[in-house]
Amino acid sequence: MAKINEITNTPTVYVDMDGVLADFFAEYAKMANVKTYRDVPPAKVDPTLNKMIGTDLFNRLPKFPTADKLIQMVIKEFGSYSICSSPLRNDHENSKKWKLEWIKRELNPQPKQILIVANKTGYAMSEGMPNILIDDRGLNIENWRKAGGFGIKYQADEDGLDVVAKGIEEYKKLRAEALGERGPLSINGLTYGGFRRPLKVKKSTPGKLRYPKPKGKKLGYRDSSGHGLSYPHKIRKVYEDVTPQDLKQIEAYADKLFAKVGIDVEFTKHFLDRVNDSRNKKPITPAELTRLFKQEYKYWARPIAQLGPDAEAVMKDMRTDVNVPFALVWDKQSGELDLIAKTVMRKADFKTSNPEFAVEGVGIITPQNTTKDVKPGEIRRQANKLGLMLNKDELPNRLYRSWKNERAKSKW
Repeated sequence: MAKINEITNTPTVYVDMDGVLADFFAEYAKMANVKTYRDVPPAKVDPTLNKMIGTDLFNRLPKFPTADKLIQMVIKEFGSYSICSSPLRNDHENSKKWKLEWIKRELNPQPKQILIVANKTGYAMSEGMPNILIDDRGLNIENWRKAGGFGIKYQADEDGLDVVAKGIEEYKKLRAEALGERGPLSINGLTYGGFRRPLKVKKSTPGKLRYPKPKGKKLGYRDSSGHGLSYPHKIRKVYEDVTPQDLKQIEAYADKLFAKVGIDVEFTKHFLDRVNDSRNKKPITPAELTRLFKQEYKYWARPIAQLGPDAEAVMKDMRTDVNVPFALVWDKQSGELDLIAKTVMRKADFKTSNPEFAVEGVGIITPQNTTKDVKPGEIRRQANKLGLMLNKDELPNRLYRSWKNERAKSKW
């Protein structure tokens, strides 16, 4: 069991590379010739990974727009960060070489330590201190916790930075208990020293225990807006607001994708104002915007490009209810179509007369997940509810509406 004075040091925070800082999944899906990494069939996993052996794949991975903000978050809380990433199996030295090149080029400030190791659990503890691992792979987090460390599961293309913020907040809370007189601290079933302060027995009620309460007014801080120091109000504001720098990174990421179909992506000033608007209820995160543009490119890049100049349409994420109305404008100087993202909002029942390019959420029927045992009429009922068109075989067509008609109307 660790002593209190053994856990007063600052922990080492290890950040994984693939799936957390670098977009490995997009390249993996591309090499497997499927739309997303989740669509890779088991039979294709090993052959696809074998294609990576001996290549510089890890030097060419795109950097997630949220990577810099994640690193700054860790540095702000703990003073520094380290990298702990796994090499490609059967290609340890080569993949390690290119990962080191990527880290050297893409990350600023540089990590305090870089570990490219197959087994991460040996670094879960340091002199009685549980270290922190931020990783996208559930098995890595599970093994890290079993070894006594504190794990935060986070995947950049699916999770918001609030997942990391909550994990850090939980760690700080557990640490505060260990450093005070409220121990012992228990993390993942392991106990780390400490003593509880004595309880007083209320003589008038034998057998009941209570803590002494200070006299005076009811405890609790309220700021000028009436909010207390609750996590959702304070922490969300710090970590989830989309900044101009975030939008600049997301715009560069989207540009890189849509450039392949001759489209340049731009955000208006109103877009930044609206992305942090309280009317969204739940804040829109950089990760959600990154996911939206990534999915839109995968499914609708060419149909969007074929709309031509002067067309207007809406990108829609049916999982997060994020909507991005946009206009296409021909830029004579660059010879490209400019996709102007006019605004953004989180709204489940967003209505528009313009074409919609929707990306799917969980549980939406598609030709891939529709089976013959579906109840009669269920497919059409769901399709009508979601605004999908059915073909002659009672299967939903791809999730866009009337873009062919819009294309026919355009002069392009």
